[in-house]
Amino acid sequence: CAHFSWWPDGGCHLQDNSATIFSDSIATSGAPTCSVTLCYTDGTRWDPLDMAGEGRTGEPKIEQCMQRCASVQGCAHFSWWPDGGCHLQDSSAAIDSDQQATSGPPTCETTTTTTTTTTTTTTTTTTTTTTT
Repeated sequence: CAHFSWWPDGGCHLQDNSATIFSDSIATSGAPTCSVTLCYTDGTRWDPLDMAGEGRTGEPKIEQCMQRCASVQGCAHFSWWPDGGCHLQDSSAAIDSDQQATSGPPTCETTTTTTTTTTTTTTTTTTTTTTT
């Protein structure tokens, strides 16, 4: 296997080195291994479909829809369809099933949260003097 081609309907084809490249607006293709982490979820979309001030745009590739979400303040999710339909949602949206859609966050970056706890100990010394 030198390359793969994948379609949103689940079709996947493996090619050897004799394969030739051609343009297909809905297919995803590449080498058999990669360093890119995909964080998309097939078969899902977010509702309501559009966040305030944002409507459907045509984005030929899912990566372009994700980039659009990353560039819009308040965008927490995107929903994308193979016809290029790209919709953006804010954090109030709820995930829903849609076998034709694929959704994801604005970026695939992971967030690490570090919590530091500080403990303070106070010592009190009492001295008693007795006089006789």
